[in-house]
Formats: sequence, C-alpha cells, structure tokens
Amino acid sequence: MEIIDEHFVPLAGLDLETYLNNQDVGGVHHLIRYIWALEVLADLSPLNCVLDIACGSGYGSYLIAKKFPNLSVMGVDYDTSAIEYAQQNYQLPNLQYKLGDGTRWQETIGNTKFDCILSFDTLEHVVHREIMMQNLVEHLESTGSLLFSTPCSGDLELEPNWEYHKIEYSAASLYNFLSRYFRTIYHSEDDSLPHINVFNILKERNLRYCLKMNPVVCQDPILITNPYLKISKTNLILTETNLKIDLGCGSCKKPGTLGLDIHAQPGVDYVVNFEKDPLPFADQAVQSVYSSHCLEHLSNPIKLFQEISRVCQDRATLEFWTPYAWENSAFIIDHKMFFNEDHYYHICLWFVDFWKNILNTRWVLKEFTYIIEPATLTELYENKIDLDFAIKYYKGIVKEFGTTIEVCHTEPTTISEYKRTFAVNRFETRYPIHSPSIPPTDEKLKQALEWFSQQTDQLEKIPNSLQPCLNLYQKQYQQTLIQLEQSQELIKAMENTKFWKLRKAWLNIKQALQLSK
Repeated sequence: MEIIDEHFVPLAGLDLETYLNNQDVGGVHHLIRYIWALEVLADLSPLNCVLDIACGSGYGSYLIAKKFPNLSVMGVDYDTSAIEYAQQNYQLPNLQYKLGDGTRWQETIGNTKFDCILSFDTLEHVVHREIMMQNLVEHLESTGSLLFSTPCSGDLELEPNWEYHKIEYSAASLYNFLSRYFRTIYHSEDDSLPHINVFNILKERNLRYCLKMNPVVCQDPILITNPYLKISKTNLILTETNLKIDLGCGSCKKPGTLGLDIHAQPGVDYVVNFEKDPLPFADQAVQSVYSSHCLEHLSNPIKLFQEISRVCQDRATLEFWTPYAWENSAFIIDHKMFFNEDHYYHICLWFVDFWKNILNTRWVLKEFTYIIEPATLTELYENKIDLDFAIKYYKGIVKEFGTTIEVCHTEPTTISEYKRTFAVNRFETRYPIHSPSIPPTDEKLKQALEWFSQQTDQLEKIPNSLQPCLNLYQKQYQQTLIQLEQSQELIKAMENTKFWKLRKAWLNIKQALQLSK
C-alpha cells in the first residue's frame, strides 16, 4: 500500500483477495467499501450519473465505471496530485475526474444533480461539515442515495490523533448529524444496512472492521434553505409551478403538499426559518398555502407574509389556522402572537393600500371559521345565548380560528362579502353565523343608556333554565331576613332583664376603676 498525501493507492491491484492474503488491513478497509458499494448500486439501478466525492487516487470511481459501463461516473477531489494520478492510471470512457471542493461546490463542481453520491472517509477531513452536507443534499436527486462512511470511535473526538482528521464521530452523534439531512438512514446497528454480508469475509479472515455507522445508506434528502443566498431565478431550489405547500407542517404534513418547517423531521421537505429565510420557490409558483398552528410561534410574520405574496400565483388561496386570541390555549409557552379577526381586517379591509405596498399584492378576505367544541355549543344552546354575541364578547368559546384569504396580483373587479362560519372541528360541516344586519339606532342606544343608568335591577328577560336558581336564592334571602329580625328582637328583650341591667352596671364600675388607676 502507498499513501499520496492521505490518499490510498492500491499498488497491489484491485483484487480484494490479494490484500486479504497479505493481511493488509488498510488496503482491505479501503477496497471493501467500494466492493460493497457495487452491490448497492446494482440494486439502485437504473442510474444515470454517480459522483464519488473525495475520490482520492481514483480506484473506487474506476471500479464503479467498469462495473456499470452505461453509467456516467465523476470522481472529484480537492488534491491536485490525487486527480493527476487518477487521470493517469484509472481512465474509462464513462469516467471523468474533476478538481473540486465539497464546501465550494457550485464554483468547483457545478450544478449537476446526481442519482447517487459516494462519500467514503471524507467528512472527518472537513472543517465546515454542515456546508458540505448541505451541498451533498442539494446536488442529490430527491429519489437519490448517499453511500457514506467515516471512522466511528466510541466517543465523539474533536481532536483526533490522526493529523488529517478534524473530527471523529461516535455512532450516536453521527446518526444525529446525518438525521438533520436525511429522513432515512440504513445502518448495521439495526441490521437494515443492505448487503451487510459483504463484510462477513473479514470475520472469516480474523480482520477487525468496525461496522458501527460505517458505512451507511442515506435516502430521502431534506433540503435546507441557505439564508445567505439572495433569491434569484438561478439559485432557487425548486422552480416547478402550481405547488401546494404546508407551512410549519411538523410531522403532520397535509396530504398532497410540500412541507416546510424549522425542524428536520419526517414529512418536512424543506427546513426553513420563516422569520429569516426566503421560501425556496420561484415567483408565483404556489397555488395554495396551508398553515396550521404555526403563525402564533412567530414574533413577527411580516417577512413570511411578504414571501407568501411573492411565491403565490394570482388568485392563490391561503388557509391559516391558529388558536383564537380569546381562548386559554392561545397563551401557552412559546406562543408569541394572539390572532383574532382584527389582524386580517387590518390587512384585507381597513388599510388595504398600506398593506398592498408592503406585500406587493392585495389580500382579499374570504372566510372566518370558528371551531367550537360540542360541549360548549350545547351549553350555549341550553342557555339560549346568541352565538354571534358569545363569540364577540365571551372568553373561551372558540377553540381555534381559521382564516381563508385570496392573493390577488391583479385588482379584482368585484369583491364579495366575506363569510363567517362555525363548526365543531375544521373537517366537519360549516354553518353560517348570523350577525345583526341592522346597526343600532340612536333610539336603541338611548334606551340602553337609560336602562344601565338606573339604580334598581331590571331583569327584563330571565332564561327559564335560571328561574329555579333565582327562586332558591330569593327564598334563602327571605329566610335570612327573618332570622335577622328574630335575633334583633331577642337582643332587645334581653336588655330589659334584671340580669342584663346588673351586668351593665358592673361593666360601668369596672371601667371607672380602670380610669382611676
């Protein structure tokens, strides 16, 4: 075995058996990963293009290109001498080498997306590992796979003994790191690693090889928006149109949508900080936006609203769900805004021109939907309390609050009256809320002022359900008055008794003696 810089050169050839017979542990470790990769790549076929990042002297890229002559293979390394050696010793018609840097991807490697990327013993050499991983994800097809390995020690090592290594992961820390960028990780720890039997030959020859997270197969990449890139047609992650997106989807993404969230987890297609990052879509590419219990977690949603306006098509639909401002759950920990109708009146009705300048489009209010739990709705009915009145003036009636808005890049010719509806949950039938259509007159206002200014109680209407309680309270009140009168009469009678008079005289003498002292 020979080392150029830290790259392995298989001077004994590319037959694994030779290295096994010679007990060449270093040679075996380098070759067997590519032999394993050949088996995995065969399962992943058909493939069009494969990248071997940090290909070193090129022997692994050569093995892949030779096994799959119809596959376009690119070997990339940052080391000039390694690329020169590969070009001189491992050439095939379907194989090319390029001098490149995984942390400076576009300027050194280009914009090609690959069906599969191999990264063997690479990450431990990189200082800016997050940048490299993001580049790997962005240049991997959405259905692509990453075949990955890096040395895994017992503990996370930030200062490894090997001079070329910047970090060495533990199995757990590596899994956590990769999980930020891929939803699916196949590894030996749970026996999900494909073709793990390739490594059995090492046990048979008594050669030590630690399989912990080394290698792994990563799939279902998670795209993370780069906040330092200025939005333009050339660097948007996704340029398709007629998209449906779910903002703040968490692990419960709405079916048929692309999920965006600040945290990488199952169901999240794009990891985005809504208060800092642009949405990763082209202008007017989105036909509908759905968001459930996300907006209340933002300190200021204006930047997100601007981005929504940018990416939405003309007449796109927005559907926002939040806790209602006058309900206890609106005020739990981590909620920063408390939404009610006025937030949307301000944008859609009261200050249209002001917000049109900020959003660069017009938002037209279409519907408010109030979710009221069945028990609450039943109690309102039993007490004959008007629903519109209860929503406006009572606390704790509405559980959650839905708003539907239409985005209009062109001025609408007519704007219909928005609707107010209620339902027992957002997926059940919605019923209209009947609001008073006639505003209060001056005469009604005068009557109200007179009624409230009077000192005597005027309960004009008492619900039938409250009448028994009122009767009971009145009876208890009368009994208390009778007891009070009886007590007063008893005290008056006692004052006229001989005992009471003697007791009063004694108290007067006692008081006089105390004063004389």
